[in-house]
Amino acid sequence: MLKANSNRIPAIVIIYCDKQALQFRINPPKDQHYPSSTAPTCAQQLPFRGFFLIALVFVPKLYAYTYSEFLNTDSGYCEGPTYGRIPVGDVGYDKENCERIECGRGVRHVAGCGKVMKPDDPRCRIVQREGRYPDCCPDVKCDVKVPPPS
Repeated sequence: MLKANSNRIPAIVIIYCDKQALQFRINPPKDQHYPSSTAPTCAQQLPFRGFFLIALVFVPKLYAYTYSEFLNTDSGYCEGPTYGRIPVGDVGYDKENCERIECGRGVRHVAGCGKVMKPDDPRCRIVQREGRYPDCCPDVKCDVKVPPPS
């Protein structure tokens, strides 16, 4: 038996397989059980496998970390040495660390760039970009020569 995850919102997904529409719930309602025989077959999962292949192509472009930190905002601001004063309810940017800071009552939520691995290819290098998060996140640039058309 497959047990439903009670922390999810119900969503209906339609998969087309061999000109037939198969309908099943990805996130079924709380405490609903499905016999294992109704689990999708390999052929019915093909659209999902294609999605995961596409998602893997874009994963390296995602920006890597977020965290939340409790702090005293009795003054009406989130304050820090690298980002200054951000009013509660506003968003600010830390240019030194390339981070986006959302200031809430008693908490700040931070999103920043992840580590970029040094490329093995000698034609590639890490480039530090300019601007505010996420535009300032480092990126890998490669010098590739394209042969002229024959």
